[in-house]
Amino acid sequence: MKKLIFILATMLPLLFVACSNKDEATLQNEIVGLWELSKKYIPEDNRWYYAEEDIDELHEVEFYDDGSGQFNNYYKSGIVTIPFYWVIADKQLRLVLSENSESYEAYWLESLSGNELILTGADNATSYYKRRK
Repeated sequence: MKKLIFILATMLPLLFVACSNKDEATLQNEIVGLWELSKKYIPEDNRWYYAEEDIDELHEVEFYDDGSGQFNNYYKSGIVTIPFYWVIADKQLRLVLSENSESYEAYWLESLSGNELILTGADNATSYYKRRK
């Protein structure tokens, strides 16, 4: 009986670790693609930003399967592209904006399903993206 309890006690944590790794791997596969910002809630101002109301701007984020990506911001005056490297760990999307930097921007991965991605930043602003491809 003691052996059975010992085996269960040692194997149970491994099962949870295996499941969480699978979840992160699944999330990393599902996030790959092009996402367009559709709306954003800014709690500091208690207001919503809706992309369809601002026809002068378009904000996209693209994740590649090699762990790189880029922000594409389209304005009347031109396009601003910001490259980054990304990883998903502990239910966070972590973006490193410089190849040599050890610091990163973390976003809580609130939801990732088929065509919707919801991220919350350190400022508690929540961004809603829809999949473009």
